[in-house]
Amino acid sequence: MPLNYLRQSLFFFRQHLLAIIKIQLPFLLLINLATLWVESTSAPDLPASGNSLAVLMLLNLTLLPVYWGATIFYFASVVADQPISVTTALIQSLSRWRPLLLTYLSVALITFGGLMLFIIPGIYLTIRLSFADYICVLQKQPAMDAIRQS
Repeated sequence: MPLNYLRQSLFFFRQHLLAIIKIQLPFLLLINLATLWVESTSAPDLPASGNSLAVLMLLNLTLLPVYWGATIFYFASVVADQPISVTTALIQSLSRWRPLLLTYLSVALITFGGLMLFIIPGIYLTIRLSFADYICVLQKQPAMDAIRQS
């Protein structure tokens, strides 16, 4: 039975790989190009400064809700048998940017807190909160409601 689910997942992934690439690759390239630029402008024998790393982290946090939300919207539309375009998925994800960012940050802090209480609570919280992003985006829930529901 699990092998059948794995086969179906691989088939789904192969069918929609081009759309996933169109959604995520521009953002991932931008983040990686910015990282390369920061690394190339710093001295070769010194690590990048704290300010540069903060800007990179801020860039990543700013873009993550856009491409992750677009991916979720696209997957949901395909599962509902009403596929949307990549552009439509990106536009829809912009409407959920703030709640998805708050959900992502809250889940990260909760998971970190669980990991600080030994490893097992962190793993348990990570598993319990794994659907918070999907609930936030698809059911249009605020961050805390999505976390509670997850």
